[in-house]
Amino acid sequence: MNVCYKCQKRIDQPQYCTECGAAIPPFAEACPSCGFAVHWMKFCPKCGNDLREQALEEGLISEIAASPAPTRPAPLSPSPAEYSPAEHSPAAENAELLRALQPYTYDNNGDGTYVITGLKNKYTAVISIPEGVVAIGANAFAGQLIVSQVKLASTVVAIEAGAFKGCRSLREINIADTLVMIGDSAFEGCVSLGELSVPETVYIGEKAFENTKWYNDIEAERKRQKDLLSIFAYEELPDGTFKINGLNNKSLGGRIEIPSCVSVIGEGAFRECKQISAVSIPESVTMIEECAFYECVSLFSVNIPASITDIERYAFSGTRISSISIPEGVKSIGYAAFFKCAALNSISIPSTVTSIGQYAFLNCAALRQISIPSSVFSMGNSVFSGCDALTEIRCGAASKPSGWDGGWNSSCNATVRWGVR
Repeated sequence: MNVCYKCQKRIDQPQYCTECGAAIPPFAEACPSCGFAVHWMKFCPKCGNDLREQALEEGLISEIAASPAPTRPAPLSPSPAEYSPAEHSPAAENAELLRALQPYTYDNNGDGTYVITGLKNKYTAVISIPEGVVAIGANAFAGQLIVSQVKLASTVVAIEAGAFKGCRSLREINIADTLVMIGDSAFEGCVSLGELSVPETVYIGEKAFENTKWYNDIEAERKRQKDLLSIFAYEELPDGTFKINGLNNKSLGGRIEIPSCVSVIGEGAFRECKQISAVSIPESVTMIEECAFYECVSLFSVNIPASITDIERYAFSGTRISSISIPEGVKSIGYAAFFKCAALNSISIPSTVTSIGQYAFLNCAALRQISIPSSVFSMGNSVFSGCDALTEIRCGAASKPSGWDGGWNSSCNATVRWGVR
């Protein structure tokens, strides 16, 4: 249990005894092994929520009951050379943190952690939050017009509501993977805040980044993607991405750009769209379904992104593509995937491909040479039938694999060379 259910404040409860390393049971008042006194928070320091009730709900404890702290045994007396009280006193150990906290106003949580509540000098440009601070409090730096850079310690788990609201000069802040939440309007109005990386696990409140350069740029890109999407018939998928099912106007020609919000190009999406000449497919697309570009007779340029694992049946059949590079990661080339690609003269097949379907390159009359990696253990019938210009098939396998159809190269006069990369 490290977050208050009620207010989401990070609660750093002790898990192990600092004296002997033994595990500490929830809400114990002393280490069960050595008797060293420990201090569990029983109430959230922010909202007062009873953390024992929360632990009860989580099944960490079976009942709420205080147990008397056992007497801590007296430690063995070290020699003066081994131990210096001044070096090990809590005040000495905390002195460095307290010095680092001097530019700020703060609340002490009573457990060695702190919450920043404000800035003493309004002319400070660079804010460095030290290790030991767990939260930037609500409105802590709101309206500070000089602040341009913020360096957060990895111990910071919460940036509370309005913490940096209206810091118009703020250009840079680091956000660690350990951050749990960013409160409402935390960076609202930070108009100079551009580049920013926020882990997907972070809870982001309402208007947290509204009217920041970073947010405005994202919104502009979303609008651009939405504008790109408007020419397609599409559907939204459960994960928030989109599937393209076709063009609203099948006579649309020229170059088509698939938006990065698309993950699937649906079955027959561009079938017989005869005016399309080029298609740009982003890495967001993970599936190109069968017949996606079937008989796009003007299509001469298309890329297959590395995110694709299977090239489906008839996917590019009847197109004008002359060269195609199949990326690493593709596992299969489907039935008649490149059937009747009469201009195709060059194709690169990676070592990730394990299966090539029947008629995959049927009637690719311009294809002159092809290399098949040793990873291909399944090959259909008549894969290269009608490839009249094909003079050589270079196979990585030393001999025909058992999974290859006996007629895999039927109606093809090309020389087969085995054991050649």
